Amino acid sequence: MLAQRRLLAAFALTVAMGFVVISVVQGRDFGKALPLVMVLLIALVAAQYGILFGGRNRQLNEAQRAFLDGRFDEVIRLLEAEPPTAKSLTLLGNACRMKGNTQRSTQILRDAVHLSPLDPFPLYGLGRVLMAQGDYEEGASYMTQALDNGARKATRVDLALAHYLAQDEAAQNVAKQAGHILRLEEYRALMLNYVLFKLEQQPDVAMQVMKNTADGLAFWQTEAERHQDTIYGRDLRPIISEIEHLLGREVSP
Repeated sequence: MLAQRRLLAAFALTVAMGFVVISVVQGRDFGKALPLVMVLLIALVAAQYGILFGGRNRQLNEAQRAFLDGRFDEVIRLLEAEPPTAKSLTLLGNACRMKGNTQRSTQILRDAVHLSPLDPFPLYGLGRVLMAQGDYEEGASYMTQALDNGARKATRVDLALAHYLAQDEAAQNVAKQAGHILRLEEYRALMLNYVLFKLEQQPDVAMQVMKNTADGLAFWQTEAERHQDTIYGRDLRPIISEIEHLLGREVSP
């Protein structure tokens, strides 16, 4: 594994530097040799940090770029052999969800939350994948925790949808709060205003926003296809059909 190779390289560097330090000290006055020894030790620490963490940062940065580009298989390849951190596990778990592997995603994201229980990113990721499995109540619980710990306000849209799909009375209040969020992505604005329309919260305004964000429907069509074997995927199908009917058009993914 890559992590093991890094540890071996760091150990080998330590041994080699030890021989160098010994050779510097031998036959010299220690006081005179001390400045050179200190320089060598600082260089050793810097080199070991580069070996142990420099490559890891590059891997994580590459994985983040791949995720944004939709190259989820590459994200998984880059991160599955990496030492687990809350950040790497969150990205890996989210990539697994985007590939439709919700069971593996759930386990990975639970591990991420265990490592960093107050970090909003793994909390949101876990809530999102639980929702994707059709576990709306537990998913909503984790998304609420994510919001309490500083997650993006847009998370409230996902929370509103989870409550709505669970037929929970909280949907109305959460959707109303989400309706005040500015600059939502099209797909989020579309689904939020569908929920508001169904809950009869300013239905005329909600319908107009739905028409203005109709292109966001492609995201939900892809989402339903990705999770076609889950309760969530099946629950999305009639919603998509109704939105298409309300808009008077079909948007292909």
